Amino acid sequence: MKSESLNKTQEEINKVWSTEAERVSDSSVHELFRSRLFIEGYPVFKAYIPREMLTMVDIGASTGRYAMKFAQDYPSATVFATDVVDRSLEIMRVFQSQLALRNMVIQKEDASALSFQTGSIDCLYSGMVIQGLPDVPAALREMHRVLKPGGTIIVSTVNFWNFHTLFKWYLKVFNRPKEYYGEEIARSPQELKDLFEKAGFEVKALDGFYPAYGIYRLKAYWKPAKLIGKILNRLNRMIDPWTGRYFSRHFGFEIFVVATKKV
Repeated sequence: MKSESLNKTQEEINKVWSTEAERVSDSSVHELFRSRLFIEGYPVFKAYIPREMLTMVDIGASTGRYAMKFAQDYPSATVFATDVVDRSLEIMRVFQSQLALRNMVIQKEDASALSFQTGSIDCLYSGMVIQGLPDVPAALREMHRVLKPGGTIIVSTVNFWNFHTLFKWYLKVFNRPKEYYGEEIARSPQELKDLFEKAGFEVKALDGFYPAYGIYRLKAYWKPAKLIGKILNRLNRMIDPWTGRYFSRHFGFEIFVVATKKV
């Protein structure tokens, strides 16, 4: 098992993600939904969301794109879009206003010390957050605490068994700017499952998507990567129905666990 937490302080992590949030500050809300990673991932996540949920929390919502889409698709639910980074909260409020989402609540939350009452939330979602947390076990304890018995939790992370691992190796070997990629903790599907079982959750499913994204990210350094990434993505989408999504589940750039809190 790899280290369960990132060897960074919360202040250092906040600085990184404040910079990331700033990159989209001038974007329109509709541009957020055109992100290829979002287009590939949202339908896969949505298949596991309980239809009758009344409360949902997006932990580490960043730009809020997933929280906003959940709020649109589940108008009877109250969707809490949370983040610990102030700049992210500011950007989310602008986008929320543009979409006039009345059932979305934006508030500052630390994943390791959530303000929600014990057993009060029907569904928790956290996308690509745990690979950059300073204390993953503490965050999972909090998620377990606030989730209702029988409630659903969906958490995604970077997959170790993806081309992205080679991409990070390339950046390191050739001394390229690595931004955040050299710090994040990538996990295998089995490691992700073990992490949640250890935290007391009952794992229901492991899934993933967009295996080709790790190659596509090389495009800034190797031009053929853009075309190769597109071709591989189309091939994978063609064979997914015939393989039970085998390659997406095992080798997707983003993998996620679907679990429940035991009754």
